[in-house]
Order: sequence, then C-alpha cells, then structure tokens
Amino acid sequence: MRSSRLRSVLFWAGCFVVPIAMLCVVAAVRGVYPFGGQSFLTEDLKYQYVDFFTWFRRVLTGQESVFYSTACGLGANTWGLYSYYLASPFNLLLLLFDQDHLTLFAFVVDALKLGCIQLAATFYLSRRFGLARGHATVLALGYTWGLWSATNLRNPMWMDALILLPLLMWTVWLLVRSRHWVPLALLMAADVICCWYTAYMTVLFLILWTILEWWCAGP
Repeated sequence: MRSSRLRSVLFWAGCFVVPIAMLCVVAAVRGVYPFGGQSFLTEDLKYQYVDFFTWFRRVLTGQESVFYSTACGLGANTWGLYSYYLASPFNLLLLLFDQDHLTLFAFVVDALKLGCIQLAATFYLSRRFGLARGHATVLALGYTWGLWSATNLRNPMWMDALILLPLLMWTVWLLVRSRHWVPLALLMAADVICCWYTAYMTVLFLILWTILEWWCAGP
C-alpha cells in the first residue's frame, strides 16, 4: 500500500516537472533568462505587467491598498486593475521576489503554470477516459504545449484558464453521471474570480461540452 502510494506521488511529481524541464531546455538553447540574455519581458509583459507586479507586491507587503492608489493620475480605484490582471493566486509568489528579480518571477510563474496545466490535463484524461497514466501524460503534453500556452508565456494571465478547463470538464462529467453540481459551481466561481476575461469563453465551451456529455451518456 505504501509502495503504491509512493509510486503515485512520484508519477504526479514527474508529470508536473516534465513541462517545466522542457521549458528550461528550450530557454537554455535559446538563451532566455535565467539561462541567457533574452527574456519573456516583451510586449504587454514589459510595458504593463512589470509595473502592475511592482504595485501588487507593495499591496501584499502592506504599502498600498488593493482598492485605491494615488499613483494613478490624481488617484483612482484599483480594484478593476487587480481583478483583470492580478487575481491569479500565483501572483502571491511576488512576496518571494524583490523588485530587481521580477524577470525571474515571470519565468518561475510561467513554469509553474505549465506544470499545473499538465497535471490538470493528465488527471482529466486518465479519469474521464480511463487512459493509462503514461498515455494520458503524453497526450496532455500536446494540450500543455499548445500554441495558446507557447504564445502566452509573455502574457501569463491567460494561462490560468488552461489549468481550470480540464478540471471543469471533469466536473461536467460528474454532473452528467451523478448529478454532483457543487464541484462545477466552485470551480466555475474560481475561474471567474481568477481569470474572468476568459471565463465567458469557458462558460460557452462548457455549455456545448455538457450537451455532448449528456448525449454520450444516453438515456
């Protein structure tokens, strides 16, 4: 029993590490920070996120309010800024990085999100379709390293939705098969809170997915 549990822990740990290792290899080959002089700090990540991360770190350390800031013109409500850009729980890791290492923070968050996407996709494929873990892991890599993920390494706020989507699809299956609606409601609430801009896309997809699951379940 203990040996089986250890193998399970090692499998899921390895599943989490694989896409992170792939990211590190690609970054090393291409000379991307922290393995070289290039970085993901381009476009929005360079011209918006760094400033937002700096402000949010000040919020987390008690130097700013999440609701209002005098650094914005003559002063402005900042709840919308937080809700749109910074509500991801991964941003709490800013407490571990000082202002001079925000580039490293961006890389670490990208890596962690890729690992979590892989975990969620592997879990869904193995549980929903009964695939062997190894097969589920390989298929999940296609989802983890899709064009959306690769493109948004420099726009990490969009990656949280990919973590939640396979889990939401799993809860749709639970709803259809056993009428358990609470997991779906809780995860959908988390999706809206953490990444509300993409949540409407997720909702539209889940409506279609629920219809498909219901049709596949039969009478």
